[in-house]
Amino acid sequence: MVNLYNIRLLSPEIILVMVALMLLLLDLMVRRKEIIAYAGLAGVFISAYVNFRLVALGWSDTSLVGMFMFDGYANFFKLIFYI
Repeated sequence: MVNLYNIRLLSPEIILVMVALMLLLLDLMVRRKEIIAYAGLAGVFISAYVNFRLVALGWSDTSLVGMFMFDGYANFFKLIFYI
């Protein structure tokens, strides 16, 4: 069962998916494409900020019946992929 706790742990990934979908729609409507690049960077920074906030709060747990792990090792690789 998906509850608010599971969604909170998945929030950086959910933000990235929502930003990616927004960028696809924005690409159809905007003529100046540099706006899309800035919006993409803003989305990555927002997702990284949310991830850092979860780490700062000391969250370390699994969710979705153990399929998703939120710990220091996973956060290290998330940080690499954000860059």
